[in-house]
Amino acid sequence: MNEPIRAEHEGGRHPGHEAASGADALRWATDRSDGRYRAIAEECLARAEEARLAPDREAWLRLAADWSALADDMMRRRDHI
Repeated sequence: MNEPIRAEHEGGRHPGHEAASGADALRWATDRSDGRYRAIAEECLARAEEARLAPDREAWLRLAADWSALADDMMRRRDHI
C-alpha cells in the first residue's frame, strides 16, 4: 500500500524518446533563449512608448536594443551548430 511514487521518466528521458544529441539540445536551448530575449526586447519597446520622460524612454530603447542583440547572437550561434 505504501509504495514509493515513481517518476514518470528516469534518467532525464521520457519513455519512448531517444536521447537528444548535444547539438540538438543546444539548438533547442538557443531557440528558447532567442524567443525569450525577443519577448523581453518587445516589452522594453512597449515601456519606451509609455515612458513620459525622454531619459526613461531612451533607457528603455537601449535595453530593447541590448536584448535584441542577445537574441541575434543566439540565432547566429544556433546557425553554426
